[in-house]
Amino acid sequence: MKNNLSYKILEKTFKNENSKEAYKQVLKWLAVNVVGKEEISKSTSYQIIKDQKAKIPTFKLILYVNADESECSSNFCMKCKNMYASFFQIEKMHCEECKLNAYHKHNKKYMESIVSVYQKIMEDSGNEKNN
Repeated sequence: MKNNLSYKILEKTFKNENSKEAYKQVLKWLAVNVVGKEEISKSTSYQIIKDQKAKIPTFKLILYVNADESECSSNFCMKCKNMYASFFQIEKMHCEECKLNAYHKHNKKYMESIVSVYQKIMEDSGNEKNN
C-alpha cells in the first residue's frame, strides 16, 4: 500500500436552490479545474461534503495535494545522512534512534486500524445490499 501525505489546499462552497444542481456545480468545477488538468489531477484528491445545517442545499469541496510519504522520508534521510557525514565525518548512522522512524511506525499502526474499520464497514454495507 502506497502511503500519501495530504495537505488541504482549497476549500470551496457551492450553493443552489436545488440539491442536484448544487452537486452538479461541484462536479463541473472539479472537471474543469482539476480533472481536466493532468498536472494537477495526478497529485490531488478531494472530498465533497454536504452541509446539513445550511438553509439551502450547500456542498463543500475540499481539495488536497498529495505527496508520496516514502519519497519525502527518503529525502529527509538523505539530507540527514549528508549533514551527519559532513559535520561528524562518521560513516555509521544511528537511524534506529531517529524520531522520524518512530513517527512512521505510529502512523502506520494508526492507519492500519482505520483501514481495517473502514473495510469492515464497507463489507457490512455490501452484505446488506445483497440481502
